Amino acid sequence: MKFDAERFRSFFALLPHNTRQAIDLAQRHDERLDDRDWLQSDVEQPVRHAVEIRHESFRSPEFINLLREYKIALVCADTWNGRD
Repeated sequence: MKFDAERFRSFFALLPHNTRQAIDLAQRHDERLDDRDWLQSDVEQPVRHAVEIRHESFRSPEFINLLREYKIALVCADTWNGRD
């Protein structure tokens, strides 16, 4: 998927900011998860989000600024296989 600023801004705006919001969102699941969900938390605490990019189009200041705006971490995966 290529970077689309408005698409990601819309998605990031929907993300929950704490465990209560995450539970409220998760309760909207469909019947495929009936009896296989865990929708409880003993505390209300902040939740963090992270994004791992896989397309060159995300290597842009606009994407980094969007991550900063929504306080979302960037995943830097090490895919080195040790054979070099």
